[in-house]
Amino acid sequence: MRRIFFIVLLFFCTVVSTARGVGAYAREACGAERSVSGGPIPEGYVSGSSSEVGVTFDFEGVEALLGWFDDGMPLEEVDEIADLPAHWLAQRLLHRNDPDVETTFAEAMRAFATGGDSLAAADYLLPAAFERRQEIRELMGALRESHDAEERVAEVFPEVDLNFKTYFTAVGWQWGDAMSTSLDGVPVQVFNLTIIDRSYGRSLEEKADAFDNVLAHELFHSAVGERFDEPSTVEQTALWLVWNEGMAHWVADADTVRSMDGETLTRLRKSTFEGLARVGEVVFDTRRSRDDRLQTLLGATVGSYWSKSVAMAGLFMALDIEAALGRERLLECARRGPEYFVLTYTLL
Repeated sequence: MRRIFFIVLLFFCTVVSTARGVGAYAREACGAERSVSGGPIPEGYVSGSSSEVGVTFDFEGVEALLGWFDDGMPLEEVDEIADLPAHWLAQRLLHRNDPDVETTFAEAMRAFATGGDSLAAADYLLPAAFERRQEIRELMGALRESHDAEERVAEVFPEVDLNFKTYFTAVGWQWGDAMSTSLDGVPVQVFNLTIIDRSYGRSLEEKADAFDNVLAHELFHSAVGERFDEPSTVEQTALWLVWNEGMAHWVADADTVRSMDGETLTRLRKSTFEGLARVGEVVFDTRRSRDDRLQTLLGATVGSYWSKSVAMAGLFMALDIEAALGRERLLECARRGPEYFVLTYTLL
């Protein structure tokens, strides 16, 4: 474990020194107090008198698709339904995450309605959506109930007004249960109810609770996207992802993780930082191509929950900062951005 710790510590120091300049990092790391107090709020952070995080749910795409199923899938309605914002977003996200898929959602709808190209329909999860159409209706009703995702994000950004729109779909990328993107330059979230219905729990209550956690996670990403500039280099991206994904998981899942038994957490922590060290070996090997390094880095933020070493390392860091310095200091780290977050952790 000690060897792993030093490998990972070197990894983080390398990220910070690359993003900020070796001299700046060394001066701050050597001269800063242990509490890491002070420091400027990053550019782009907008302050106001009070926080207001609001979410508008848009179920139009799901309701239109379910109605189309009920009506016998008339071909003359395909283009209108496919052009709805939720379906346009689902198509864009599918094409972005699976470049091998070239069919449009309208083409997939026609194929499904006529018994044509079954692979095109399956790429968009149309058969699964049709099979689960009644469950999806019930799930929509459960998700309309009150939740606290907005309040959790408002705690992190207490002086910022954040209002977002959340689109629901029943089709799209097979791994795209919840994704943050933008529409006309405005951050939005996209949730796939087919995936949520089959993977977020057994009862409607379990699914709704899990959805609320994931919504908080995605709202955090949207809030960050509104307040901070995206990184440009591979090294800055590594720093950004550890902070952004780690804090998003903390907002969503901290209570659940804290409730796990110590032996399990120790095992998961060990495997997480071992995985992070392996990622670091690729990410900071400048002999490799930029695409190879970025793909390795981004690959460690998706997949099954505990396999995402970059994201889970950020979560453990957030929990450690909170345990050592308190909740308010952790929230300060979140507000100040990735450099401050990682530096605070390295000085614990």
